[in-house]
Amino acid sequence: MLFADHKNIGYALTGCVPKRKNNKIGMTISHGWTGENEWEGFLAPHEKIHIINPERGWIGTANNAVASEFVKFR
Repeated sequence: MLFADHKNIGYALTGCVPKRKNNKIGMTISHGWTGENEWEGFLAPHEKIHIINPERGWIGTANNAVASEFVKFR
């Protein structure tokens, strides 16, 4: 979700986001028959990616990874 007013801009990831044992971006097929790719529940609201008034002054998410590899859950 993107939001803005006359002084602020922001982004907040919405919906149910699974916590994965193997923290990798799901851009390829994973081995579903092994335990390494199991879900461990869902992210709590405070764990989801969000940003308000980024230093660069803009937010871009189209066709890009929303978070870097250094984020705990992606």
